[in-house]
Amino acid sequence: MQVVADAAGRVVWASPALPGATHDLTAARAHGIIDALRSTDVMTFADKGYQGAGGTVRTPFKRHRHRPRLSRRQKAVNKTHAKLRACGERAVATLKTWKS
Repeated sequence: MQVVADAAGRVVWASPALPGATHDLTAARAHGIIDALRSTDVMTFADKGYQGAGGTVRTPFKRHRHRPRLSRRQKAVNKTHAKLRACGERAVATLKTWKS
């Protein structure tokens, strides 16, 4: 399930569920989210599951197995990125409390 939240953490849109093994980026592309964000030039802060989305989708730096550790600057950027994403995470947490 994909969720789009505003800067205040309110759910703007939620997708229908896809099979559990569907990768986040694949699901976002299947629902047209990546194309919509790119065409409207909306800056978006996403988690590492969306790396490679391109356009205005920003993801944190990711350390790879054979590369050196992240620099202090990269760690600072990741910390700020996490703070910006916190509102979106609250929106997801809200959805998880809903009962049908």
